[in-house]
This record gives sequence, structure tokens and C-alpha cells, in this order.
Amino acid sequence: MNVIGHMICAEHLGPEIALGAMLPDLLSLYDRAIRPRRLIHVRAGGEAARDESEALREGVRFHFHVDSRFHRSELFRECSGIVRDRLLAASRAPGLKRFAVGHILAELFFDHLLIVESPARLAGFYDALDRHRSFPLHALLAAHEGIDRAGFSAFLTRLVHARFADDYLERAGLLLRMDRILVRLRQRRLERVEREAALAGLAGHAARAQEQLHAFIGAMRALAAPGAAASEAAASVSDATVDSGGRAGLK
Repeated sequence: MNVIGHMICAEHLGPEIALGAMLPDLLSLYDRAIRPRRLIHVRAGGEAARDESEALREGVRFHFHVDSRFHRSELFRECSGIVRDRLLAASRAPGLKRFAVGHILAELFFDHLLIVESPARLAGFYDALDRHRSFPLHALLAAHEGIDRAGFSAFLTRLVHARFADDYLERAGLLLRMDRILVRLRQRRLERVEREAALAGLAGHAARAQEQLHAFIGAMRALAAPGAAASEAAASVSDATVDSGGRAGLK
């Protein structure tokens, strides 16, 4: 999932765990060379440091717990496949990894659906980033030698001031964000015909994706429990629960 989707999946576990669940995506956005999974295993020095950062670390664990199920879910497979197939039908021009575009654009689209459904979620996202200074973020990041802690904190502040996620409010804005990502990945930008095809595919899939997204988030909330977000017991629940198409209520 993308960053706002991770926030929504984890928000019932508390604000520190929700921020931790967003951290891998935020760190990758800050610096693609960072390996966020290391945060699960490294430990800051001293018992006090470990204790105060454990909720954030649990959020990081929960992020990967959710992603492992998300990338095997019908929710992800259908939407990413629609985007990929629409792009192929629109143009065969080289210079574009269409599977990667389908993957990324599907994740952006789910964030779009979440904030259009409830605009308060966008405000909640900015609030979560803005409150990072009140959480023991430095204690967690200190054990990862590849992270400039002060630089990352300043980066989060810039995301808030720049209204980073406002692009997700409109489907056309998702394609603007997609083009920026393609530049970072050294891929060509989407052609006009490809942009139109992708937008048409997303529009036609929106109602089904919304239903599947509710089911997926509901399943993730049911699986998780404070103190055991990535437990083996949670992993034992069948993926059919996620892919069943049932609708679970969101707060």
C-alpha cells in the first residue's frame, strides 16, 4: 500500500504505531538508498531507548505485515493489472516498465479513494507528520547508520508545508505524481494517450476497488492487535478473508 493506506490500516493501534507504519514509505521517498526493513532488527543503545521507540518499531513491523498481504491480494492484482493492460493497449512505445507503473499507480489510486471518501484523512496525514517531533523518532532512527535524522525530520516538515498529498485529491493529480516518480526511476513520462487510457481504466474500476479496499483494511484491522501487529497468529488467517469482496466498515 501507499503511505495514507498504511496510516488508515494502523490508526486504531495508536498514533505512534500509525507513524511507524508510514515510516518505510516516507524513508524511501526521502532517500531510495535507505533500507527501512533494517529498522525492525536494529536496536538503539540502552533499555530506555529501546522502550520508548518500540511502538514506532511495531508500526514498521506492521507496515511489512500489511504489504506482504496487500501484494498478494485481489485488490492489488486487479487494479495494477488494469493499468498495465490499458497502457499496453494504448501504446507500445519503449522506455516504460508498465508493470511498475501499474504497481505504483494502483497504490496511489487507493490513497485517492481513501481521502476522497473522507477528506479528514488528508488532514490527519499532515497532522501525523507534523507531530513526529513529539515521538521518539530519533531514538528509532539512531540505530540505522544510513539515515540523516535531522535531514529526515526537516523533510517531513517540508512535506506538510508543501501539502504533498494534495495531488491525491484528483485522479489527474495521481498522474502528475506518477510522472515525477518515473523521472526518479529513469523511465520516460507517460504519453497523452497512455494518461487517458490509465485514467479511463481507474474510473471504470473505482467502485469495485472501493469495495475491495474496505474489505482489505477491515481484514488488516481484524488481524492486528496492540503488541502483536506482525504475529504468526495473524499470518495464519486465510488470504481469502482479504479477497472475499466483503465490505468492512471504516471509521
